[in-house]
Amino acid sequence: AYHEAAGVMILVSACLLIVSNWVLIQSYPRDVFWIELPYLTVSIMIDVFAMLGGIHALVRRRLLFAVFGASVLIPPSVGDLTSVLSWLVRTLIPTKNLTISPPSVLFIAFSPIALVLSVLSLIFLRRSRNEFS
Repeated sequence: AYHEAAGVMILVSACLLIVSNWVLIQSYPRDVFWIELPYLTVSIMIDVFAMLGGIHALVRRRLLFAVFGASVLIPPSVGDLTSVLSWLVRTLIPTKNLTISPPSVLFIAFSPIALVLSVLSLIFLRRSRNEFS
């Protein structure tokens, strides 16, 4: 059942983004934390809405909410992936001596995974669109 796989992928990618945001919240210095707080708050709220879309996909209730849940995860994932790629490019410059911290490793790992799962869940929702009420 494609709708179940799509629902699970939406839930997993939303949870990955919530965990990465939580790790980022914990790793920010206090002066930067207050600047980034609105972005992180909105990002976590979007992830919660995506989780609701994943639940709708699991129970085959409303296709629109399921598609919304999968779609809303793509922009933050792309934004995070862009940040990761720019950070990696900066680490390759020999004049800079940047190191990878443990929170950065989670950020690097979760962003591409969440993006791939979100896109796959949209494909699976497309395949199972006739099963929704």
